[in-house]
Amino acid sequence: MRDCVRPPVGFGVILAGFGVLLALRAPVALAAEPLPRMVIGRDDIEVTQSMRIEAAPGLNIEDRNGNGVIHVRASNITIELGDVPISGALVGAAADGFKGVAIRIDGQKNVTIRGGNIRGYRAAVWASDADGLTIERLSATDLWRQHLRSNIEFEDARDWLRPHENDQREWFEKYGAAIFVENSSGVTIRGCRGHFLQNGLILSNVANARVYDNDFSFNSGWGIALWRSSGNTIAHNSTDFCIRGYSHGVYNRGQDSAGILLFEQSSRNVIANNSATHCGDGLFAFAGREALGEVKAADADFDYRRRGCNENVIVGNDFSYAAAHGLELTFSFDNVVLSNRFVGNAICGIWAGYSRGTLIADNEFESNGDAGYGLERGGVNIEHGADNRIVGNRFSRNSAGVHLWWDEDAALAKLPWAVANGVESTRNIVHANTFDGEKPAIHLRGPGLVHLGANTLADGGAASVEREEAHRAEPMAADLKIQLPELPGDLPGQRRAVGARSSLAGRERIILGPFGPWDHRSMFVRPRLTRGPKHVYEMYEFRGRSANVVTGEFVTMSMNSDAEPHLFTISGRQHGALPYTCRFGGGGGERGRPPVVVYDARAAIVDMLWNVTVFPWDDSSDPRRDVDAWRARAASPAARRVGVDDLTLRFGRGAPGDLPALAAAVKDAGIGPDRFGVIARGSLEMRRGTWEIVVRSDDGVRVRVGEKPLIENWNPHGPMRDAATLTLPEDAIVDFEVEYFEVDGNAEIVFDVVPIEVSLTATP
Repeated sequence: MRDCVRPPVGFGVILAGFGVLLALRAPVALAAEPLPRMVIGRDDIEVTQSMRIEAAPGLNIEDRNGNGVIHVRASNITIELGDVPISGALVGAAADGFKGVAIRIDGQKNVTIRGGNIRGYRAAVWASDADGLTIERLSATDLWRQHLRSNIEFEDARDWLRPHENDQREWFEKYGAAIFVENSSGVTIRGCRGHFLQNGLILSNVANARVYDNDFSFNSGWGIALWRSSGNTIAHNSTDFCIRGYSHGVYNRGQDSAGILLFEQSSRNVIANNSATHCGDGLFAFAGREALGEVKAADADFDYRRRGCNENVIVGNDFSYAAAHGLELTFSFDNVVLSNRFVGNAICGIWAGYSRGTLIADNEFESNGDAGYGLERGGVNIEHGADNRIVGNRFSRNSAGVHLWWDEDAALAKLPWAVANGVESTRNIVHANTFDGEKPAIHLRGPGLVHLGANTLADGGAASVEREEAHRAEPMAADLKIQLPELPGDLPGQRRAVGARSSLAGRERIILGPFGPWDHRSMFVRPRLTRGPKHVYEMYEFRGRSANVVTGEFVTMSMNSDAEPHLFTISGRQHGALPYTCRFGGGGGERGRPPVVVYDARAAIVDMLWNVTVFPWDDSSDPRRDVDAWRARAASPAARRVGVDDLTLRFGRGAPGDLPALAAAVKDAGIGPDRFGVIARGSLEMRRGTWEIVVRSDDGVRVRVGEKPLIENWNPHGPMRDAATLTLPEDAIVDFEVEYFEVDGNAEIVFDVVPIEVSLTATP
């Protein structure tokens, strides 16, 4: 156990020497009688008394009916799990094919699950109406997780998570979890481990839980997620590298992944001494769609005043190196953010839009905002916030220090929450903070009111303020007193989470593959480049192990093993679409065991020439209303034509002429970054069999084979992958036409082909 000492409430030099969460106290071990032993090897085992459950070695136990392998049918019992893993699928099988639940608890109270290792299911434990549940020292690894469409080169918008609905158990049904607990109170989750899955722990409508000393890291969704769950204590947990939607230096989205997630009126929780680094957001808290009035509340008398994720105490955590925000905390009231660490977050340390009464004190903000979006960047960003207090924090080398503003959010202003609680940026306090290298230290824009006092630069000078005239800034007394909340006196946990992975500092250590992040220990492979005349794969931790198997007489392979990662390159022997398969494995070999398959791919080298026409369009030739007029623009004097050997055009937010592949022909054409079109035509020699034709686009796209439509997504959209199958009865030269239009914002068009069932040898 840990004792928590209440900090001083007086501010001289604000919160100088402030310390939180101190002395350790070791837990007391309790002796227990040996339990009866059961060896299981089939589905639907019913347990009605305390016992030790062992899995039969070498056997996979499928949950064939999806309702659980082990059914707990009694209250007040203890189940110990043996050392042999309970496995629902073959090791090395694709994780998005895992099904079922290992342990199901429904309506039983005071059940204890202790120890064990569970893998190969959609969930390890699913517990409903399970007051007093305890799960301790359970290891749940290699569970269900989505196959991510985004990769090192581009983002796919369909990878975004949807945490906004869960009243119908959507989180569990869509995404799975190591441990899913619903409609329960007094739950304890301690000393558990969950790596290589999508979500670690989900608490849905859970109160008064104690979650401590766990490690739910290296997952592709959420480490610990709360829905309508209040009064819980989350302490001394690691939820590092819970991440998707990131490629270092290419894009930083996060796609609503998070180390810790609080949604839909999850209030009065204590979140202390956790590490949530290298995540989408370190902590992502959102009031909820019911709270805002975006969906109708079940209660006809629902009062929107002060609805949100309120009065949470967030203290002593590390929220660093996020793809988006260290902490996102929006539309909520009276939260306390105290003595946390925010370093190297891509967009900003804290994003607290529409927050009310938030106390942000004694935190460290360093080097945040190097990949922000426009003016959202830096240390603390609050839009439409009121009565927030930003006091006694240390800012250094952020792209901006504190940024407060009001702008025109007409749609949000009409929501019931906004009508009931207001949307002004007013009565905020920025006081006694130090700044070192921020330009500006404080940024104020739009109508609003802020009270400033005793903010200084590291050398003792006055902090710089960039202010629009509409935003009033009034001085305040230097001896402001802030009343700190009463912190809990009996905080559970003794595990050192904060700083335990300090050797992995920096967002460049986020390395994502098709099923999630690398843990920097296991063998790992991801594609670096899988288009054009050469394909390259990155291989990590393969020293001295079997590396690969490649099949396909149309390609050659080579490997550079001088440095980490090893680079494995596959090149084509001729022109056309050249199919191959590759399998990367490692380990094995002892006692005849086969190598573990780390990555298995089927792909094709594509060597072809595209004739590309680029042209601008306007209201009179809008492709969404008049495609013929739009196509006519491709023959206008404003159009430009160029040949490229790879239809991979990632414009970003730039103009077509900014791309090296197009610059010589397009640079001086006056085609801007918005409202342009691309028509590309090319012929490709392809082998008989079934192929998948793939385009990744943002915005509209069409693909034709000859005169036959194959793919159509002719509407503006975010980065998205579209695909269709093409079956060839014999080898053939196939004519492709790709039409693409950009409206505004980000832009890209990428074409690829993937062999599904295609011969890897030449046709006799």
